[in-house]
Amino acid sequence: MPNSTRACPVVFPHSARASRDPMSDIELLHSISVALIGEQDREALYGKIVDAAVAITGSHFGTMQLLCVKGDEPSHDGQLQLLYSHGLSPEAIELWQWVDPGARSSCTQALILRERVIIPDFEQWPGIAGTQDLAAFRLAGIRSAQTTPLMSRNGQLLGMISTHWREPHHPSERDLRLLDILARQAADLLERTAAEQALRQFNENLERRVMERTAELLQAEEKLRQSQKMEAVGQLTGGLAHDFNNLLAGISGALGMMERRIEQGRPDDLGKYLVAAQGATQRAASLTHRLLAFSRRQALDPRPTDVNALMHGMVELVQRTVGGRILVKTEAADALWLVRVDAGQLENALLNLCINARDAMPEGGHMTLRTRNRWVNAHVDDNAGLATGEYLCLSVTDTGTGIAPEILARVFEPFFTTKPVGQGTGLGLSMIYGFAQQSGGGVRIASVLGQGTEVSIYLPRCQASVAADACPDLVGEASNDAVTEPRQLMNL
Repeated sequence: MPNSTRACPVVFPHSARASRDPMSDIELLHSISVALIGEQDREALYGKIVDAAVAITGSHFGTMQLLCVKGDEPSHDGQLQLLYSHGLSPEAIELWQWVDPGARSSCTQALILRERVIIPDFEQWPGIAGTQDLAAFRLAGIRSAQTTPLMSRNGQLLGMISTHWREPHHPSERDLRLLDILARQAADLLERTAAEQALRQFNENLERRVMERTAELLQAEEKLRQSQKMEAVGQLTGGLAHDFNNLLAGISGALGMMERRIEQGRPDDLGKYLVAAQGATQRAASLTHRLLAFSRRQALDPRPTDVNALMHGMVELVQRTVGGRILVKTEAADALWLVRVDAGQLENALLNLCINARDAMPEGGHMTLRTRNRWVNAHVDDNAGLATGEYLCLSVTDTGTGIAPEILARVFEPFFTTKPVGQGTGLGLSMIYGFAQQSGGGVRIASVLGQGTEVSIYLPRCQASVAADACPDLVGEASNDAVTEPRQLMNL
């Protein structure tokens, strides 16, 4: 609620008791206009309007009231609220802070009539004698009053200003004329400030709604993440259950056959069933290694490794694995750097990439295993989180179907697979990604739909801290082509 008193009222240069010179009135109105137009604080504006009315009429008291409409003050709906007073005692302010429209006063009459009301003498006003309203005026020392409504340009009542005297008084025509001018200007300013307040309230409500909407979106996003997490967990458990069920079936079947042969007294056949059980056990161990590689918790045995020798040593196995319709060739870089890596895990990763490439070429094609030296600038290049430095790049390129962009963006996601539910864990590329990260490097993939795919494993160059006999000759310079964009696929 606005404060209805002010210690230092505005002092205007002339009053009703001053000269009636028209120039003096113009100077008075000019000073009032300057004071009102320059005021941004709404409560201070109320005070200046009342002070101006007192200055115009030379009255002893002045007040400004506002009609409370539904929604402003629910407990005072329809009452008049005192916004500002000039010269009233604290007792009178407290008494008139809220005025019921049924009370007898100039402001309530102006509210009813929507026009100015002048009461020259309350003691002579018909019907007020002996009422509490007259007692209130006597307590405040008020004998006469006038009230001028503040009407908007569209005819809406915005408020009203009243001036009061201690003795019987009737404002002059000059006073009333100047009050009309003040009322029009005050109404325009009140309308403007009301619009500004409405705009501020709208912005506050908008900000609140935006915050509430943001909170709702965050909750929805959290629910979506939880749903995706549960979907991923379900896909993982389904794939693992399928794979382990197959493995256990193989082990259980082999053991069952061994038990039957022993009961039949045919021990000569036990060997092949033992081999089958051992094979299933090895596949289970391989699946466990893939899970550990994805979680980056597998136990690695990194040693200085010649990747060219590793790659050439696997060509025959790769060719036999991918079949005769796919031509496998190698491109080994000269003076290739050594890397510290678990050679066995790197062989598994390379074989996994070759099998993926085979699956992408059902009608046959070309597969290229390639090694290169690379210098990576982390500040310029987009290299899947690789730090600046020297890396060996081992890549597998195929001429297969390629990968759609929306799928390419998800190939390293945990448990993502394009296979039917229950037919794969989606840990192939995730395993390679985890292994490369655990080895201090990273993985990058580039693909053109309908032309082929290249997957590259980056491993950091063997550093000088490695024993000289393990890394005897770190020769060769990094190639000039930094890894900035997906390399153009070769032989497509």
